[in-house]
Amino acid sequence: GTLEEPEKAINYIKKAMRLGRNDVWINVQYGSFLADLEKYEEAIEKFEYALSLDEEKEETELAFVYGQLGWCNRHLWNFEKALEYFMLSKEKGRNDVWVNVEMALCYENLEEPEKALECALIAYELDKDDVHVLSELGVIYSCMEKYEEALSFLLRAEELGRDDAWIFEVTGTVLLNFDRYEEALDYFRKAYAKDEDGWYLYSMGECLRKLGRYEEAIEVLLESRQLSLDEDDVVDGEDLELAHCYLGLGDKDNAQKYLDLARDSIDKQGTLNDDIKAEIEEIEKGILSLNN
Repeated sequence: GTLEEPEKAINYIKKAMRLGRNDVWINVQYGSFLADLEKYEEAIEKFEYALSLDEEKEETELAFVYGQLGWCNRHLWNFEKALEYFMLSKEKGRNDVWVNVEMALCYENLEEPEKALECALIAYELDKDDVHVLSELGVIYSCMEKYEEALSFLLRAEELGRDDAWIFEVTGTVLLNFDRYEEALDYFRKAYAKDEDGWYLYSMGECLRKLGRYEEAIEVLLESRQLSLDEDDVVDGEDLELAHCYLGLGDKDNAQKYLDLARDSIDKQGTLNDDIKAEIEEIEKGILSLNN
């Protein structure tokens, strides 16, 4: 539905309340429409008020309200609190795909991938063709660096019709970890076609560079670099990749130029780590060998 619908519905509910209606049902409805409008704090108030009313409440009704409270809290990044509500919802008999995926998302955000996996697998047993579940499993396995499993779920999600930027990006990243650069390149291209995000260009550049297609890589990386600059973003990733490319082409001066730019930027940000250090040393060695 469109946003007008919950707005309209809220007006009806307000009218009914003005006429004296203030029971559990109407407050739960009110909360649900507020949640649809992403007014999560207000929605929580309505749900909590509904729970406080001393009417008889059905188990299914409670399961629904607890689920909604979990959903609102997850959107407010209160993951522990959200999990408490989802568990209450389950106790009241709600054990569907939705509640298990929601719990998986909370655990994922709390960086507890094993628990996230447990919930996602329960959801998967309930519906093996749910695109959302398949995607979620792809992400969790990829966080756990179990790329084989991740890939099979991601490809299945795509097969069942998921075709947004997100699924292409995650699949591309997983393939990149497998050194399957040709395929990864295709996925980043698809992602970029859906959403012209500089990150996808950068990833395409990395794939092309690793395939030894330096000229193409440079073209894409320079474009990505410009996009980053336009967005006031750092460009040390692009600069390191460009240095690699120019090394591959035997162009010592440009390799040095981009290495220096990357190094300055990394120093300024204080983002030097062991991986970057190793990469810089690798490029320096390459430049030295060109000198000889």
